This record gives sequence, structure tokens and C-alpha cells, in this order.
Amino acid sequence: MDTTILCPVCVRGHATTSTTLEGHYAPNQGKPVMIWFRAWYAECSNTACPARTFYPQPSEQSALYAFEHHDFLLKRPVTDLETGRLLTPTDQWLEHQIGSLVAGGYSKRRLKQLGLPDDTLGKLLIARELKQLERKPILRV
Repeated sequence: MDTTILCPVCVRGHATTSTTLEGHYAPNQGKPVMIWFRAWYAECSNTACPARTFYPQPSEQSALYAFEHHDFLLKRPVTDLETGRLLTPTDQWLEHQIGSLVAGGYSKRRLKQLGLPDDTLGKLLIARELKQLERKPILRV
């Protein structure tokens, strides 16, 4: 669904929402159990802009609210579709989401505009630099 909410980062794009049915393994009494939930996300329609909500949101309205208020790290619980329990995403979820943006080649300056944690962002950017160095020859024969 396209909206008229202007992107607070690039001020060129607008908010678009998407929803997915997501399944993830979570520990439950020492055993991994598959949990399913409906997740909503909002992102900028400008493909050059990294603005997006990082945590799954329980509704389209909450995804748009987080996007509009520049609260891309808003963490709200989602409902397990099988048991009805409320589940809160972990910090590993955020690290995975940031990693996909870092792999996409966005600059540190662009990613810092999103309010991402410096320690996680720094660690992932260093890992990206090391991977790029591995591909470049240091000495020529």
C-alpha cells in the first residue's frame, strides 16, 4: 500500500508497506520450536534510501507510525499465530537486518541517519571492509 507519508530521511520517497507470514525457530524449554507470525514493515519507495522499519510490526498502522516518526528501531511484540503468545524480537534480529543493509553497500553516513546502534553498525562495517580487502590483491607479481 502506498501512502502519502514522506520519507523523513531522504524527503524524496514515501512510505510503502509490506506484510509477510514469517516463521522462525525459538527456544522453548530447551527445544527449538517453530513460531509463525504476521509481520508488517514500512520502507522508503526511493531505492537509494535505506530508511525502513527494522523490527516486525504487529499491524500496518504501527509500521507506518514508526516510519513517519523516524522510529525505525521501534520494537513491538508480535503474536504467535498458533499459541496467541506475544513475542518480542531479539537484538540478533536487528543485527541481521542491519547486516543486509551493510551488504547492500550503503555508506556509514547513510546508515547512521537511521539511528542504528554504533557498536553493531561499526562491527558490521568492519566485517564488510575485511571481505572487500580479501577480494583485492595486495601485491602484484
